[in-house]
Amino acid sequence: MKWSTVNSQSSILHELPCVTSLPVTVQYLLPHEEIVPGHALWYASTCRECPAGCGLLVKTREGRAIKVEGNPQHPVNRGRLCARGQASLQGLYNPDRIREPLRKDPAGRFQPIAWEEAEKLLAENLDAIRGRGFGHQVAFITAPLTGSLDRLISDWLKGFGSKRLIRYEPFAYEPLRAANRICFDRDVVPTYHLAEAKLILSFGADFLEGWISPVEFAQGFSKMRRPDNGGMGRFIYVGPRLSLTAANADEWISPRPGSEPFLALGMIHVILGEGLAASLPQEEREEIRRLTRAYDPKTVAARTEIPPEQIVRLARVFSSHGPALALAGGVAVTDRNATATGVAINLLNYISGNLGKTIRFGPTSNLSGLNAYRDLISLIEAMSRGEIQAVFLYNVNPLFTMPRAAGFDAALKKVPLVVSFSGLVDETAAEAHLVLPDHASLESWGDYSPQEGIHSLMQPAMRPLFNTRGLGDLLINVAKRMEGGMAQSFPWGNFYEYLRDQWKKIHQQVDPRKEFESFWEESLQRGGLWGGVRPGSARLNLKAVSSLKSPIGEAMFDGDGTFYLSLYPSLSHFDGRGANRPWLQELPDPMTSIVWDNWLEIHPQTAKRFQITEGDLISISSPYGKAELPAHLSEGIRPDVVAVPIGQGHTKYGRYASDRGANPIHLLPHDPEPQSGALPWLSVKVTLNKTGKRYPLASVAGSDRQYGRGIAQAVSVAALSPPGEVAEGAEEEPKQIYPP
Repeated sequence: MKWSTVNSQSSILHELPCVTSLPVTVQYLLPHEEIVPGHALWYASTCRECPAGCGLLVKTREGRAIKVEGNPQHPVNRGRLCARGQASLQGLYNPDRIREPLRKDPAGRFQPIAWEEAEKLLAENLDAIRGRGFGHQVAFITAPLTGSLDRLISDWLKGFGSKRLIRYEPFAYEPLRAANRICFDRDVVPTYHLAEAKLILSFGADFLEGWISPVEFAQGFSKMRRPDNGGMGRFIYVGPRLSLTAANADEWISPRPGSEPFLALGMIHVILGEGLAASLPQEEREEIRRLTRAYDPKTVAARTEIPPEQIVRLARVFSSHGPALALAGGVAVTDRNATATGVAINLLNYISGNLGKTIRFGPTSNLSGLNAYRDLISLIEAMSRGEIQAVFLYNVNPLFTMPRAAGFDAALKKVPLVVSFSGLVDETAAEAHLVLPDHASLESWGDYSPQEGIHSLMQPAMRPLFNTRGLGDLLINVAKRMEGGMAQSFPWGNFYEYLRDQWKKIHQQVDPRKEFESFWEESLQRGGLWGGVRPGSARLNLKAVSSLKSPIGEAMFDGDGTFYLSLYPSLSHFDGRGANRPWLQELPDPMTSIVWDNWLEIHPQTAKRFQITEGDLISISSPYGKAELPAHLSEGIRPDVVAVPIGQGHTKYGRYASDRGANPIHLLPHDPEPQSGALPWLSVKVTLNKTGKRYPLASVAGSDRQYGRGIAQAVSVAALSPPGEVAEGAEEEPKQIYPP
């Protein structure tokens, strides 16, 4: 396989812009030297469908991208790619893409506007804002950015005297970072080495679906599960529902929602009490023992609804399978006690000797640089007070991904200038005054750093399909049109030049003896630059841990409903950004096989009690809103919990996403978790009512039961092992798949 690069000035295709249909392609007059008709050409780039930042290889034919695959050289995904990454091609060719700049007229309708006019209008408005002394009231909300574009936006805002740059991601893992700050003075997301663990204990962290870096973790998990050296690693999942990650576990434990920190503290109590902890300084051992004294197995059992003997067994298993790894921070357990859960799990890892082995604070994840949900709430409050003159929105959709109770809609209406760079008219872009569409990621130059030591490059695999413009180019052009010295601060002709200048700095740091052009071409062909990062140290901050409130109070849930509401990111749609890809809409949910919709997952016992059957349309009510969803019965959920996947329920976002299902985020409160500033995803109790209507769900599955037909046969690990070499934890009695 060959992959190559494309120069920013190269002209592989000559296209005639068209705003009503796909561009017309004129046949080659002088074929590009790299193009051989009928043969594929590959370009290395970076996936931007989620913050994980996997490496891509983009396959093109005659100047058109036709397939994406994982880059085998990239250290994050090593050649693998998830379904959302594969579907990035449909983001490029989506027929609902905005094909030219738009300006809202006095009647509230979008009208086309030329780029020159749009840039001039934007520069004039910004000059007026700065001239009135309100430059510090210009705000920018972006998706996670870590490279050159992030620095350009930051410098651009500084030209106005503003520091209001919000790097927003709905799943920002604030409790995880807050717990690390309390325990280890490190406000970061560390790296987790699943492959090196002999036992993984996950507290709601769905690392095979959407947690931090799922493709990377899936590969580590697969290595950990290989039956090498006489045994394979064990996996135990703790959470309210049987997710795809939980279904791959040896054991699923479902405590009462909100009681997860008590389970971790109870395990610590047993480990210290039975002398099973790793070597610890005496002062630390005694202080942690004091903190967990109240959490004996019997007390914890009453709070978690897990039998005392099971808590003791968990503690013994975890401490005896070293190095082990306890994971926290998943959306499923992000309640108002989420930081306390993170601290308890940190202590569990610490006393078991896992720090520096399966958990390392070097390299750290780029998620460490995200703003907390609380920061966006503060910006909304400033907008509501009339203290923001302009808001710029890049690859974010807060009107969909934030609770309606946060008031972003009303606050946005009080901002005189709202500019969106969205490529589609989503819920937030529809409220903008100007929509200046950015290139699709496969048409763009850029870079991205998902972890310390990894600098990934993005390059256009093809020329832009429509009359769009890269955000970096736009910011430079607007700066040149402004008064007061802005132009002198941005001397680059375009973003490509700026990107290369940033990489010249990297070049000087890593390989100054090599000629830059060679360094640049090699980096493009590889997909970026990466190297080893020395592991950072982390020591327990005993004083900070001791200052925590103990004993921990019960998690608070709003509403007097009967059921806890558990929300989780959709495997296909994540936070909703993938809902406009028909490939992802057609992709069956791995646990339910449902397509094209979302649903209310409810336990059969509960459904029977309320006379609910499969496909009944149910009204879900919380103190903050209502939603209607069809019921799906599943034994993979606690009877006192109902669950809804996030991602559907768009009112705008193109033909494939609009008016499909319901958005459960609007059922949540807006107030952040006190300690970390996170959105408490698990924070309400809801009431269910039958509407009397039915909504049959489209499913590619017939039934989840075999009805005694033996369709899915099973064999134990012991049956596959040579005599006398039974793997640890395997069944002693071999079983044959078919009777003799």
